[in-house]
Amino acid sequence: MRQSLANVRLLGYIMLEWPSQEAVLAIVGTVDACAEDELELEGQAYLDHLLRVFRSNKDPTPNPSGHISQPSFVRKRDVMMYVMEEASQNHQTAKKKALIRDGFCCVITGQYDTHTVETVKELRDDVLAFELRIGVTHCSHIFGESVNANISRPIVDEKKKTYAATVWTIMESFGYTELQQELNGVNIYRLENVMTLSADAHDRFDRLKLWFVETDTPNTYRLDATDEIFLTSYPKTVTFENHSDLDLPLPSCTYLKIHAACARIVHLSGAAEYIDMILREMEDVKVLSEDGTSADVSNYAILSSNPRVSVF
Repeated sequence: MRQSLANVRLLGYIMLEWPSQEAVLAIVGTVDACAEDELELEGQAYLDHLLRVFRSNKDPTPNPSGHISQPSFVRKRDVMMYVMEEASQNHQTAKKKALIRDGFCCVITGQYDTHTVETVKELRDDVLAFELRIGVTHCSHIFGESVNANISRPIVDEKKKTYAATVWTIMESFGYTELQQELNGVNIYRLENVMTLSADAHDRFDRLKLWFVETDTPNTYRLDATDEIFLTSYPKTVTFENHSDLDLPLPSCTYLKIHAACARIVHLSGAAEYIDMILREMEDVKVLSEDGTSADVSNYAILSSNPRVSVF
């Protein structure tokens, strides 16, 4: 019952929070095309294919949903499956370029990357002289790096390919007609899609607890979060800058808008709370109850038994 309500509310919040009129029209079309008792399943489909995927480091790949299945949608998804390319593994290259662009530190906290400080004498000297903070940093992707990973194996990864194609098709129906091509193959590692974040900021951003809100000043964003405690040690605004002499593009405003919309939708609809609760129960429950009291946990465990792939 808790998940059913969250799924239905999720459809409404997509219409309220998504930054494109095309998304509103797409959801209206989805709602009009299904019976009242199917709304919960439609909401679940959008949760699986559009919102949960931003929690890429936490959740496995759900089974491709049988819903969002209007004929035109299915045809577009099949085209996406045909044109998708597998991404080669160059995460380290993206991380190095992002570190150079971001001045070897977290774009939010200013915390310098420990490994870089240990290996670059000049930076180490500055850290000691000015008592700068250091710590572990991550190359955080806005859209997850493995969206096109392992999709070239026709038998083993057919579910992954269908799942990823469905996500891109949803994005296209929401008005982002160039997005799949922009992030296809190795383009998922483009600098517009990555930033350097400290370990805590990376975790909050990845779990949709933290997001960037566009301001009137170019490349300047206000930080927002599901709880103000996540913002206590952070600045109110963050300005992305290229700290190098190289032509290194900054994080995409469009990608950050999509991430922010998904974060707000998951939070406001109650879907994030539900997923967190189920994941906690999966850790606590060793033997699922036969009387059905752990049905939600059982369903999610079955859903999560497939190999993981990050889509966003």
